Amino acid sequence: MLKLLKFIGSGLMILLLLLGLMLGMPCKAETVRLYVMVKVDSTLTVRAEPKTDGEVLGTLERGNGVTVLATDGEWRQIERESLTGWVHSDYLSEVYPPFPYGGAYTVTAEPSLNVRDNPKGAVVARLKAGTTVYVFERYTDEDGAAWSKLDEGWVMSQYIAEVEDDG
Repeated sequence: MLKLLKFIGSGLMILLLLLGLMLGMPCKAETVRLYVMVKVDSTLTVRAEPKTDGEVLGTLERGNGVTVLATDGEWRQIERESLTGWVHSDYLSEVYPPFPYGGAYTVTAEPSLNVRDNPKGAVVARLKAGTTVYVFERYTDEDGAAWSKLDEGWVMSQYIAEVEDDG
């Protein structure tokens, strides 16, 4: 009998969550730990309301762990230490984001460098010469060409150069 009551209770909780989503209301989610996934030199804005023009409460950095408290469409109410607010789910990941090894690199290709979805894959973007990038992974293909994985996608390694440290 106790198992039946627990089963019915679980079903009611799911039904209430679905009803909240259908009505566009924020709903409590199961507590989940996620990580901030933004570009290396960027931050994620935490807002008072689940909308892009909501008051800014603070910012989070790449790799910061957050606890999800509630969901409202594509927005997540999060908590980190004393900061509680809303962020867009596009910038959260279940996987701890990789950090670049080495320092910054700069694009040397003139006038721009093709960024691909995978080595030898389709071009998804272009980076202007002089753009600063960070390398997260390296790969050498079967033809011996060296590739570097950036936040933006894959580029041929010969078209980026490590930025010299002036210190």
